[in-house]
Amino acid sequence: MFEVAYKMKIKEICEAKLSYVSGVKNPVLTTSTGFKALKVRVMGVVTNIAYNSRIETEVVRIEDGSGFSINLAYVPSIHEIGFGDLVDVIGLIKVIGNGRFLLPELVIKVSDPNWFITRKLEIIHRLKKRAKKKDLKEFSEKIGEENRK
Repeated sequence: MFEVAYKMKIKEICEAKLSYVSGVKNPVLTTSTGFKALKVRVMGVVTNIAYNSRIETEVVRIEDGSGFSINLAYVPSIHEIGFGDLVDVIGLIKVIGNGRFLLPELVIKVSDPNWFITRKLEIIHRLKKRAKKKDLKEFSEKIGEENRK
């Protein structure tokens, strides 16, 4: 049901509501548009790599230009990435203390910055498509109500 990693902005992840479903270990994200995801895929630039003594691991902070950032905990390929690198990350959201962390299953160093622009366009396309469906649904409900009168 939740095996697909959905491409999202970090802002969407930070602002999403978290809920727990029985039988699922990690929280499910629900965005303001009603989009639900367990596994996410984000692309961003590494802005910090530091040791976090609270969770006893190195934490990588990435930003995608949306005004928000997210920490990656337990990064499998930490020695292959550095400050300023563009990375594509697939992982699960985990709440540790008061913060949301992304537990990466896969971290890919992206060499061509055009992929960052492509990702932004893919997300814009998804949001527009979702808005159209929502508008169509509201319109058909409105027409249905008027026909019943």
